[in-house]
Amino acid sequence: MNFSHDVRQKFPERQGRFDALETFVQQYDDRFKRRCIPAATKPQRLIGHRAANLLLTSLSRARLLTATAIHCINGSLAPGMYLAARAHWEMTGLVAHLLTALRRFYGGEIPEVEVEKTLKRLFMGRRWEVAEILNEDILAINALTLVGSAATLLRHDVVEQHVRTCYDFLSEHCHPNLLGRLAGVTLSKNLQTDFDPNVTLTKDDINVFFSHGLASHGIFIYAYDECFRLLYEHEEMPTIE
Repeated sequence: MNFSHDVRQKFPERQGRFDALETFVQQYDDRFKRRCIPAATKPQRLIGHRAANLLLTSLSRARLLTATAIHCINGSLAPGMYLAARAHWEMTGLVAHLLTALRRFYGGEIPEVEVEKTLKRLFMGRRWEVAEILNEDILAINALTLVGSAATLLRHDVVEQHVRTCYDFLSEHCHPNLLGRLAGVTLSKNLQTDFDPNVTLTKDDINVFFSHGLASHGIFIYAYDECFRLLYEHEEMPTIE
């Protein structure tokens, strides 16, 4: 999935950002796998198999969200662009949350039962029709908690503040708040409101998308690779093709 010629012509000052995101698309494609095959004999512990499945499904969704964002930009669909960018931060948060748990486990800070519990909630997590007796096992971890893991992953105050600001500002464009309702709307100084019948993507939209969304891809790839590095060092792994 690439940006169209028309979009590149419309925003010539953003060529470097277009190229950067297309580079991330290639990195997703390089890591994409078609199947995950469990070992013929049951491993001593299942952390490697469960985490590998979680990571591969996360990569698949992150890749699709990136393609969705590019498709929306090519089609001047600002709401879809914002929704995809925000959702990508949540996927980055999920992988960062897993990496944090793995680091703590292999560092001797938490027991195996705790990392297994985290894996179960990350992989099986949902909030729809969850029986109360299963809350501790499969209740989805709050998205803000996941994004918080992405924010603190690199242990850098500036990065942490940037991640939180990015997610919060993108959320304003995804919720039924003022910013979310202003796509295609012009407010004049005399309080007149004009509605554009055309589907448009403004320079401000594309600037926000890159300034508040691009970092998510870099953190995702870093956390994803680090998770697999730790898993291959410590666990019996499935066959991934």
